[in-house]
Amino acid sequence: MKSLEYYNDLPYRVRIIPNKNNDTFTACYPELPEVVSEGKTIEEALKNVRKAKYEWLSLAVKNGTNADYYQFDMYIRALKLETALQII
Repeated sequence: MKSLEYYNDLPYRVRIIPNKNNDTFTACYPELPEVVSEGKTIEEALKNVRKAKYEWLSLAVKNGTNADYYQFDMYIRALKLETALQII
């Protein structure tokens, strides 16, 4: 099983979406749809979503013995391949 640090250091894309209704920003990782956070500034949104990513990955690694982890691991492997192909 790979470590939490391994998964946390993968090159995830971050998407920032301005919320015009309440002057905040939403940050998310398209590769990790469950990980979303907000902030009053872009910097705060990034800080919050990075913390949420770490917590989500911590749970995924901790629960790594079930089928959900297998799907998660295969998804991360596909993500790494897609990232490598984009670099080429």
